[in-house]
Amino acid sequence: MRKTWEVDSIPGHDVDLLCNELKLRRATARVLINRGIRHPDAASHFLNAGLDKMSNPGLMCDIGPAAARIVRAIRNKELIAIYGDYDVDGVTSTAILTLFIRSVGGRTDYCIPRRLTEGYGLNRDRVKDIASRGTRLMITADCGISSHAEIALAAELGMETIVLDHHQLPEVLPKCVAVMNPHRPDCKFPTKDLCSAGIAFCLITELRKQLREIGHFTEGQEPRLRDYMDLVGLGTIGDVVPMIGDNRIFVKYGLREIAKSTRPGVRALMDVAGYPMQGVNTGTVAFKLAPRINAAGRMGEAERAVRLLTTDSYPEALRIARELDEDNRRRQAIEQDIVFRAIRQIDSSEEYLNAPALVVSGQDWHQGVIGIVAARLVERYHRPVFVISDDGRSGKGSGRSIPGFHLYKALRNCDDLLTQYGGHEMAAGLSIDSDSIEDFRKAFEYFAQRELGRNPPQQVLKLDGHVTCAEIDIPWVEELLQLGPHGPGNREPTFGIADANVRNKWLVSNGRHLKLTLDDGTGSHDAIGFKLARHLDRIDGPVSVAYYPELNRFRGNVTVQLKIKDLKFGDARDTAAANPSAWEPEELDQDTAY
Repeated sequence: MRKTWEVDSIPGHDVDLLCNELKLRRATARVLINRGIRHPDAASHFLNAGLDKMSNPGLMCDIGPAAARIVRAIRNKELIAIYGDYDVDGVTSTAILTLFIRSVGGRTDYCIPRRLTEGYGLNRDRVKDIASRGTRLMITADCGISSHAEIALAAELGMETIVLDHHQLPEVLPKCVAVMNPHRPDCKFPTKDLCSAGIAFCLITELRKQLREIGHFTEGQEPRLRDYMDLVGLGTIGDVVPMIGDNRIFVKYGLREIAKSTRPGVRALMDVAGYPMQGVNTGTVAFKLAPRINAAGRMGEAERAVRLLTTDSYPEALRIARELDEDNRRRQAIEQDIVFRAIRQIDSSEEYLNAPALVVSGQDWHQGVIGIVAARLVERYHRPVFVISDDGRSGKGSGRSIPGFHLYKALRNCDDLLTQYGGHEMAAGLSIDSDSIEDFRKAFEYFAQRELGRNPPQQVLKLDGHVTCAEIDIPWVEELLQLGPHGPGNREPTFGIADANVRNKWLVSNGRHLKLTLDDGTGSHDAIGFKLARHLDRIDGPVSVAYYPELNRFRGNVTVQLKIKDLKFGDARDTAAANPSAWEPEELDQDTAY
């Protein structure tokens, strides 16, 4: 898929205003304006986003009644069950609630369903099992918003329920003590795209407040909320929610806590992944930590991941982390096989290649990896994708989308063909009868054609402007660091250099990555193109580069390095892009529960 490079036109006076008021480089000001931040006060707030800038958790709908019910359970020594989802968001939110409630004297148990046999959301047999243990209060973490029947069953069995979920709302909310979901129309919390780990953090903040007000703590016993920020950061990055508002603050401080974490599970994950904790960033979490946490649910029991994050024993944490590392390796091998099968299915059919959206299915494809396979296909074809595992009677599907196409709305448009579905704009899941898969494919394609047009949508790379080699220096890159952490909704700043001469070219990391020395006539810098090694021989003249500038620290030296986002060969107007869209095995696992 070729990319079109676009640079938005920005009024010069808007740039001048930010530069003059905040003493910024013009390129940095352009990035802020491209993110919709034009006023100096808003820009200052964004650049200096600290814990004191977090929204008031009390604005979250139902947080008061939820915390009050948990306080009563803690004081009365009632058994509280946390029912979490099997992905990294569900695991971390379960761990946050479990650890905090135990730290203030509460009695907790937790339950994570098995993905392959029990499926997503509340399970009737699990609810019965939880009730049989004498549980009086059940808290859902990253699930439950559509589990009306199971919550009603819990009530029949003598349990009250609190729902923590961030998925799309059903027409009618479940009847329970509280439903904490920022998407509720009556919710005043400003960051609507919190993941469940973020909601859990808001809840424990309110819990601590209410416990303090009734004199629950003796001097020195009050828990420190910052100790939970590492788990909030893991969940927020792993669930790929927009990196704006409170999410960005959670990640910013979550990464700092991970870097110095004494939590045995976090330390063990970093050790198994082979990364120093001090150098952790969003990429480390997204590509190294989250895949291993998710592997617990994909390939076995996700409750192991909760044990990993809640244990006080490093030897136990290391044992579990090694299990998850092996599970992740198996996941990669299975994923690779299914991706290749799906690509053959698509590339062998003109009907598929010309479709505005893709639905592929295969017999007994592993349900634990089809969400990642869908993400791979979106990378390759830049179209909304559903991947369905079909056992001959029924199918389980996982979908991923592209910007501008709302996956959940598409499913709602096809709901007469589905037995169950859920999700949000960019990721969703479904259950379907095998006989209906072909009809669903046609209906999904029709909806996509209506929303996107007949031709597959063009992939666009947004540039924040052109900056020459002479203008790229360490102070500017350090200034850009204030714009992070980056992710959906706050993409990495991307700039262009046109028609640069290549002074040197070579391969690194066992021949996987391409390194170049670029000279645009004003100066030169080294650049690295991850997974672009296949283009080494194509470079025999000037290249145009879309890049993100970063600092490379090696043996005590700090230099600027350009991370290549896209390449164009020859004249800058050439549209034959060499972007790294071809699929290669990697540890990317940025997906949700589906």
